[in-house]
Amino acid sequence: MKKIAIFCGGNSDVGYKYISEAKKFVEVLADANIGIVYGGGSTGIMGAIADHMIKLNGDITGVMPQWR
Repeated sequence: MKKIAIFCGGNSDVGYKYISEAKKFVEVLADANIGIVYGGGSTGIMGAIADHMIKLNGDITGVMPQWR
C-alpha cells in the first residue's frame, strides 16, 4: 500500500486526546512509508494530521472540493 485516504473533522473544537491519537497514527504511517490523501483542511484533526505528516517529511496530498 502506498497511500491511505483519511477524511476527518475540521472542527477546531476537538479534544487534545483525539489530536494526540491522530498524530500517533500518522507516525505509524510515516514510519511505514505510507502517504496520506486527506480532506485538505487546515483545522481540527484534519489540520493536525497534515501538519504532523509534513513535520515528519511524509507524503501528503490534500483534496479540496469546489462547490458550484
